[in-house]
Amino acid sequence: MIGYDTWIRSQPQRAVTRLDAALNVHPLSTLAEQDRPYAPIARLYAQSGRADRARTVLAQFAQIKDTSFYRSHQSDVHEALAEIAVAEKRYRDAIAEFRRADVDVDGRPANENPVHVHFNLGRAFDLANQPDSAIAELEAYLRIPYDSRSDDDQFVLAGTHKRLGELYDAKGDREKAISHLTKFIELWKDADPELQPAVADAKRRLTKLQAAGKG
Repeated sequence: MIGYDTWIRSQPQRAVTRLDAALNVHPLSTLAEQDRPYAPIARLYAQSGRADRARTVLAQFAQIKDTSFYRSHQSDVHEALAEIAVAEKRYRDAIAEFRRADVDVDGRPANENPVHVHFNLGRAFDLANQPDSAIAELEAYLRIPYDSRSDDDQFVLAGTHKRLGELYDAKGDREKAISHLTKFIELWKDADPELQPAVADAKRRLTKLQAAGKG
């Protein structure tokens, strides 16, 4: 899956290759306008580091004849624009666009998923070197109950625990750092061999933290 290439295996070029292949076989122009996943494809391209291709796809979306369909998907467009901003290292813009993506044109929540925006904001704040805001948003992502959160968790839950462990370690909060790193290690203890270096890194950090507590 493209999401695994990007979020778990850190192989963005492989994700781009898969996207390109899929679009070669099934060009968007061959689908009915309301069946064309312009914004999700743009988002995936941006998440894989190809902001240029993401912009091209969004430009195609803006040209469709069904303008009401385009307007009804502005939340998705804003999320894609946020990912483009992340890819271009415009983190303040990314934060603003992720917030716009969470609100519909009438001011109501844009979707039923209450956790997705917190993860997105958390990583944008993290990239913007605002660790306190990053921690607050990532903790909200973990804390808020949501029956279908596995849609997000399958890609980012483990990594969220790892990053929170690192952020808390940097702040000197040993107890919380240990808690999150332990959860990450448990989630990935049986991960594929290519992912084990991340587990080994977390174990080294965890060992150091535990040893510091005994000193």
